[in-house]
Formats: sequence, structure tokens, C-alpha cells
Amino acid sequence: MRAKYVALVVALSLIVLSTAGCGGGGGAPEQKKQPIRIGITAPITGRGADYGAYLVSSAKMAVEEINAKGGIDGRLIELFIEDDQSDPSVSVNATKKFIHETKVDMILSSAVSLCTLAQIPVCEQAGMPLFCTVASSPAITKENHPWLVGQMAVPDDAALVAGATYAVRDMGLKKAAILYENSDYGRGPGLAAAEQVKALGGQVVALETVNPTDTDFMVVLSKMKAANPDVMIVMAMPTAAPMIVRQKKQIGLDVPLFVNQGNCSSVFIEQAKEFAEGVYSTGFWSPFATDERSVKFVEAYTKFAGRPPVQACAGTYDGVYLIAEAVKKLGGFDKAKVRDFIRNTKEFVGVAGQYSFNENGRNSMPMSVTRVQGGKWVVVDKVK
Repeated sequence: MRAKYVALVVALSLIVLSTAGCGGGGGAPEQKKQPIRIGITAPITGRGADYGAYLVSSAKMAVEEINAKGGIDGRLIELFIEDDQSDPSVSVNATKKFIHETKVDMILSSAVSLCTLAQIPVCEQAGMPLFCTVASSPAITKENHPWLVGQMAVPDDAALVAGATYAVRDMGLKKAAILYENSDYGRGPGLAAAEQVKALGGQVVALETVNPTDTDFMVVLSKMKAANPDVMIVMAMPTAAPMIVRQKKQIGLDVPLFVNQGNCSSVFIEQAKEFAEGVYSTGFWSPFATDERSVKFVEAYTKFAGRPPVQACAGTYDGVYLIAEAVKKLGGFDKAKVRDFIRNTKEFVGVAGQYSFNENGRNSMPMSVTRVQGGKWVVVDKVK
């Protein structure tokens, strides 16, 4: 199935004026510098479209800022967008189109992890740099894929393990009930959190799963309540987590609750309403952070996109600036050199903090602990 093609040319003018060093006045003829062409596959329609919109708007914001300052050594950036509809097969077709027809220099992978995983072998075969700025599945960087530039988001397993660590080690909550979506999205992080609880001397008193389309969680929550936990850890999509939180309260399961990093958003509070109060989350960046960089980014993004950012926005925005940093320091865009520069990055400072990648391109950085207090997410600590 062929993806819808939506071409968003962010850079409209590519003409850069240069002056001659010869005497007698008169400038040199205008010269064109080739733009840097970046393709984005994203779910513009269908399931996941909301996250696709966050990906695209974050990239556009960074590109417009860079181009407004003259680009990268006079080279502007063009963005091209393909709708992958959250479908791996559509994502593959879009990737091939970028490579063979649009002829981009680099691709930002889908916000959907399964789509990103499908793109990897296509880019491997073509020698095309693929940069994962939103998708957070640990499977993406489980192995070393030579043309996967890096994964900006700290993977979901590491983020949920950080929550388990904070609950057991720092809060002294030793009996954990863990609930995760029974899918590629939820299984790895949920099981990793369970192993971390046990590794820290805690006890997993309940380990339960739900299906991606479930809306009634009363039965499974009742089983968890009967296990008498003192903390609950949830790995679920943003569509399900607010319902789980509401139903947890309704059955009287009154213990601290940690949700995965994808739920640290204002939308979660809007949907969970008063039941969100007291919920914790751990992740690599919080849009509710109070440091100067974060506050300025949130203000600028909200003005640009018409709504506040989510965690994924920082990863994409920082990713575009990291590409610019690579091109500037390398003196041009060479696919292999840009790939190697980013893969070997240590302590690149962006909105979310300092990015450092391991040999597989996995990012690691300190995790923020956020909690809903007074109807708002508040950063309360770091997982040390």
C-alpha cells in the first residue's frame, strides 16, 4: 500500500549571497548551496496520529529556527513527510520512496516502534542514516544496526526500571503489583521492571497483563488488590492508562502508582481527572521540568504548535539540532560521517539534558521522577 505523500518544504529559499574578494567593487554571482534533505515517516492518519503530529511539529520548529539563522553554514534544511499510518508495511514503502525518489540525505524514523523496526533493514541495504527520535522500544537498540544513527528517547524498559528502582530502593515499597500491556510495546518493559524489583530485594506479588484493546480492567485489578501490594507499576498506552487509574481507585486499591514515561502528559491528567492525583512517572525528560532550557522550550513549542509538548517532542527537537551540530563540525553532509559523529556523541546538551549513546546507539541519561500534585505534574526527584 502506497503511503500518502505530504511534502512540507520548510526551506523556501536556498539562495545564499556571497561576496568576492577582488578589487573594483561588484559582488560575485549568486550561488546556490544544496539543501540538506531530511525525510520523516510518521503516523499522520490512523492510530498514533497524535504522536505523529508531535514528531512533525517538533522537527519543523527546530528546522525553522535553524533556517531563520541562515541554515548550517549557508545550507538550509528541507523536510519531507510521509504518512506511515502506523503500519510497518506502509512505513517500508515510504522509506523506499525517500531513498529512491525523494533522495533524502537522512530519515527520521516513525514515532511507532514497529514501523521503526521495519525501516531498519531497508536503510541498512541502502546505506541510509536512520535516526530514531521518538520511538522508545528497547528492541530498536537491542542489537547494533550500522545505519541506525541513534535512539534519542531513553527506551521504555530503562524508564520503567527506573520507576521500579525509585519505588523499591528510595521509597521502601517492597511488594509490587505490575500490570503491562501484552504486546511488543508493553511486554519487555513490564518484565524488566519485575526483574528489577526482585533484584533490589523486593517481591512481585502480582504480575498481570491486559490486551491493547481492553477498556474494563476491574477483574485484573481485583486480583492485584487481593495480592496486597504496597506499590503498583503500570506499562500501558496513553489511551488505557487513565482508565486503569480511575478503575484502580474505584475498587479501593489505594497504593502509590507508577505509570510509564509515555503517560507523563497533560492529556493523562485531563482524562484521569481527579484520580490522577499522586501518580508517579519516570522518564528521560518531563515537559513540566522547571530548568530554564525546558521552560523556554515548552513556551516556544506551545506557541508554535498551539498545544503543550509531550516528552517525545524534546527528543525530536534535540535530534534535529544534533544533526546540525554534526554537519557544522564535519564541514558538510557525508552520510557515513554524520552517522558516526552522532553514534559517538557523548554529553550533547539539548532541551532534555545531556545525550550519550552506547555502541548500539542507545541513549542514557538521568531519569526524572514526576508526580501529579494539585492537578499538575511536578518534578520531585531524580533517580540516582
